[in-house]
Amino acid sequence: RSIAVVGTLQLSFTPRQHYRIKHHVKYAAYSKFPTFTLWYEKGLKNLLGSNVDYDLLKLGVCQNLKTGFDNYLHYSLVAGQYLNNRKLFAPDYTFFNSNNQVVRFSNHLDQFGLPKYYQLFSNKHFFDGYIGFDFGKLLLKRLPLLNKTLIREDLKINYVTTESVPNYLEMSYGLHNIFLLFDVDFYVGFQNWEHRQTGVSISVNLH
Repeated sequence: RSIAVVGTLQLSFTPRQHYRIKHHVKYAAYSKFPTFTLWYEKGLKNLLGSNVDYDLLKLGVCQNLKTGFDNYLHYSLVAGQYLNNRKLFAPDYTFFNSNNQVVRFSNHLDQFGLPKYYQLFSNKHFFDGYIGFDFGKLLLKRLPLLNKTLIREDLKINYVTTESVPNYLEMSYGLHNIFLLFDVDFYVGFQNWEHRQTGVSISVNLH
């Protein structure tokens, strides 16, 4: 049985961050530089009955960029290492967001579209990266009729490597905001640089 008391520390830094003040409230506006984040997580053994004992360190960088009149680039890169994994259970592993359902109710930049739930995980070391290109007009959006709609196109490249799942790469092309409600994405997955699977998903955006 797992009883976990966990302490976490997160530090984020964005160089040359610009701020704005609205209604006497100061908030982050923009920066030309990415945001760097350091996470430290400690499983506290013997505290309040806790029986986990591990140390996890992660370092990440992410950024959102406007690359054209109506085009955007988003990326996130994270490297992690369990400095100590003397005692941890499945809930303490690092899991990577995956959903292989054909019909789903979420669609995120950092979501793999072909692996099953909980298939991608680590309890030793890992690196994962997500790059997304969001286009107002790329391929199909140039066709008659479609070019008059609010549909957007995107390209995504997602990658993860762990001690259990080495070198998994996934690429996708998607049409978003179909009737302001649906997304359709087409996926191709590679394991150790060899083609493994393809698939398609339909996302219903209710938020």
